[in-house]
Amino acid sequence: MKNREMFLATTAITDFWDFESKLLLLGPWCLANKNNRQIKKDYFLIPSPWKPTNKIKEAADYCYQIYKELLPLVSKELNRIHDVSYPLRYWQILIGPWLLYFTIVLYDRYKRLENAVTLFPNLYTHALPLHLCDATSIDTYDFIGGKIDDDFYNFKLFSIIGHELIPRNITEIHITSDTKTCRSNYRPNMKFKIFNFFMKSMFSKGRIMLSDMYHLKNIDRLLIKLKSGGGEIGFIDFFDKNDLFLNQTSFNEKLRGSIKFREAKDNFQQLLYRVIPSAMPTCYLEGFKNYSNYIDSFKEIVKMKFLGSAVGWFFNEPLKFFAAKATLSNTKLIEFQHGGGYEVFLPKLIDAVALEKDLFYAWGTSSLNNEKTSSGSL
Repeated sequence: MKNREMFLATTAITDFWDFESKLLLLGPWCLANKNNRQIKKDYFLIPSPWKPTNKIKEAADYCYQIYKELLPLVSKELNRIHDVSYPLRYWQILIGPWLLYFTIVLYDRYKRLENAVTLFPNLYTHALPLHLCDATSIDTYDFIGGKIDDDFYNFKLFSIIGHELIPRNITEIHITSDTKTCRSNYRPNMKFKIFNFFMKSMFSKGRIMLSDMYHLKNIDRLLIKLKSGGGEIGFIDFFDKNDLFLNQTSFNEKLRGSIKFREAKDNFQQLLYRVIPSAMPTCYLEGFKNYSNYIDSFKEIVKMKFLGSAVGWFFNEPLKFFAAKATLSNTKLIEFQHGGGYEVFLPKLIDAVALEKDLFYAWGTSSLNNEKTSSGSL
């Protein structure tokens, strides 16, 4: 018999709350809505499991180790599904950022719910049935840029975790809702498009190719091209291709159900291994062939020695497909620092992804200084 005295709210959606019980709030996001901050009922806010701050670093190290162990397993399954034999490096560039972020996002939610149950063993909460907990996304931007901040998507994650951690302390509620698909709102202006159209034949060739260099104006691109002798440096952009196959793929339950991983080391890893197949973005499974066929048309790949980008390594899927394919021809990948978050934010996910490139150009660093970090010339 469930103890009905303490109800744990895991979401800001108050329709999913039980106001007849003592109210526990899993985190400050439960009060994100203005109306929620004005609720006329006492509540207790569950303290964060990430204090003191060193616990964040420990969690990040733990998740990064899981990511390193999981990446070869995911790569093997994707090679099998797509009937290819690409090396680990290919899949690391393509799916690595999403896999690392999803691992740490799920772990954060896992530890928060675990912490609440430790403090209040007799609590109960609402959760969706597992068959309604579709945690997939369209691509990495859809996940990082939108879904991890979406109340209903997070309710799905907490439901999945609840079925794992406290199956006897949950009450299923059969509610369906759509999580919004989040697309990048960046679009080049008309001046950029016109300039690119007339200069495309000259810009799209070079031993060194640059893409998604957001801080470069048209005049900068032209001067770089001219100062390099015309043929040394080129630019290739995919701004108008990110949504190319958005509506051409649909969730394939049978395909995802065939993905299996080996036995996990602990309870969280076991849960992660079960969730990954259904959570993986469609661009890496159902949409893979469309993207791959599109990239096969680019002849520049076999001629490049270096491919660099500032902001494309996380969210620009066509660029990542292009880069992954380029590594098969031994093209070296470069990341250019594009903000001040390196070495600052915990966990240091952007640092980890940056150092997966062959070369990282920085404005000046300390802990990131190694054989891959440079401020010199190619």
